[in-house]
Amino acid sequence: MTLTTAEKGTYRPVLGRQEGESRLPDIIGPPLRESTGIQHRDGGGIPRTPGPSSQRLGERQAIATPVDTSCACELIWRAAEANAPIRKSAGNSAVAGLAMHLYLIRHGETFSNAEGRIQGQTDNPLSPLGERQALATARSLQSVPVDALLASPLARARRTAEILGDEMRLSVETADALMEIHAGVFQGLLWTECEARYPEAAAAWISEDPDFVIPGGESRRQLMQRGTQALTEIRSRGFRRVVVVSHGGVLGAALKGLLHVPAERNPFRLANCAITELAWDSNPVVVRMNDVSHLERLHADDGAGRTGDL
Repeated sequence: MTLTTAEKGTYRPVLGRQEGESRLPDIIGPPLRESTGIQHRDGGGIPRTPGPSSQRLGERQAIATPVDTSCACELIWRAAEANAPIRKSAGNSAVAGLAMHLYLIRHGETFSNAEGRIQGQTDNPLSPLGERQALATARSLQSVPVDALLASPLARARRTAEILGDEMRLSVETADALMEIHAGVFQGLLWTECEARYPEAAAAWISEDPDFVIPGGESRRQLMQRGTQALTEIRSRGFRRVVVVSHGGVLGAALKGLLHVPAERNPFRLANCAITELAWDSNPVVVRMNDVSHLERLHADDGAGRTGDL
């Protein structure tokens, strides 16, 4: 699949192999030779570069750029920046059912998400839309024989997981390692407030230095290490299919670690209740990423579908 820019700033998939296109490694599905240059947020809902606090589905500004199809990780980064789902061919043995399948789900929307506030490890409940997103996600996974359901103990993730558990008839196990980045002095603030109150810290965050520690909080590298270790420990428990409900920052950081994306790059932006699926045998394989197809009706009705972390 390739991505091309469509009218009014949206994109559409173009199926089929293009002339001269190289065969891709097994880590991802069909090739993505074009993508977008969207400004986005990472760890903690904090902008990488200045930009709007949120975007709605179907309003993504797209600029087509070439992608080197010889580099699987580069394709994953580009697809993530485009907010485009990645799907792996069912012919791969890992995807065909011989590996553990890990379903990574970001929590449903909160009022702070809607306002563009940085939540970090503050505890905020789901909004009514967030509750409906969680239920739609649960119903989309009803046919999946899930063995275990793990979640961050923060209320927005725990409640999302409880709604899934009610549909799946599973209890929720919480793990502190799945909590969102500790955003320190930024927590509870709008980004404009961060820039006004803590200009030096805000500038350091925007520089994308992975070792910059938010005053009173964590760095991107610390988050990546924590998230990667958390998912690796879940992998070691021998489950066949596991659902993990967590947060955009820590899930995106963990994906960087698992897929060997450099700490300096921050490509993954996950929507509320988006599903990212990995098939993990000796190495993780991306089956789908940031899949929100089960939420399309909700977002059409509510005019929502925000991305970003926290």
